[in-house]
Amino acid sequence: MFLLSSIVYSQDFEEGIHYRVLDERQTTQTGDRIEVRELFWYHCPHCYSLERPLREWVETMPESAEFISMPAILGDSWEFHARVYYTLE
Repeated sequence: MFLLSSIVYSQDFEEGIHYRVLDERQTTQTGDRIEVRELFWYHCPHCYSLERPLREWVETMPESAEFISMPAILGDSWEFHARVYYTLE
C-alpha cells in the first residue's frame, strides 16, 4: 500500500489530461483573493476524517487565500442540515 501511494504522489500532472486552464477568470465571493471551497456532509466519515488535517492546512494558507466551508445539499434531508449550518454561521 505504501509503495502504491508513493507512486501516485510522484506523478506529474499534465494540462489537458489531469486539469485544464480556464479561459476566463471565475468570479468568487472573495474578490481578488484565492478561494478554497470545501463541500462537506455532516454524516460523511471521510469529511470527518479530513477535518483535523484540513484545519491544520488552513492555518498555513497565505493571506492571499480564503477558506470557505459549505454543506453539500444532495437531497431534501441534507437541506435541513445546510439550513442549520447557515443559521448558526
